[in-house]
Formats: sequence, C-alpha cells, structure tokens
Amino acid sequence: MKRARAGTLLLDEPTSSLDVSNAYETMHIIRKIVEDRGVGVIMIAHDLNMAIHLSDRLVFMKDGTVYKEIANDSVTEDIIRDVYNIDVRVVADSGKPYIVPKD
Repeated sequence: MKRARAGTLLLDEPTSSLDVSNAYETMHIIRKIVEDRGVGVIMIAHDLNMAIHLSDRLVFMKDGTVYKEIANDSVTEDIIRDVYNIDVRVVADSGKPYIVPKD
C-alpha cells in the first residue's frame, strides 16, 4: 500500500560546486530521505546523467516554459538537441540512458 506523501522538498542545484563523490553522496542521502520519510522532491539539476539515474521523471524547460515532461528512461537525442542546441548520443547501459557528447 502506498503511503501519503509527508511533504515536498524543493531543491535548487543541491550538488552545485561539489566533486563527483560528494555530489553522489548528497543525492543518495536525499533519496534515502525520500524513501524513509515518504517525501517528494522537485529539484533543479543541470547534470543530466545524474538526474536521469536518480529521478523518476524529468521536466525540460525551454525559453521559460515546460518543453517536455518524460520518464527518466525516455530521454532522446532530439530532446537534448531541441532544448540545449547541442548534438549528443544517448546510449543505454543497464537499461538507462546516458548522454554523451558527439565528437
């Protein structure tokens, strides 16, 4: 049985200026709080690969409006190109996508 959410955390770049190890530790602490206390999280994150792997859903913004809301495993090269104007490859590893810059 699903329990009711106990609240929502609003986080703006909680891993900004952290090295990779501390960024992942911070995100795992946040995820544990979510699981243990039943809270939801709305987070702004610019590290797309981390966001993909630690979230359930992604919302992409473009020109100040919501461009696309998708499941974390539905990221495509077209979405990244449209939002960020860069060419990338989206490759799968263990069923999850990774965004890799094209050469």
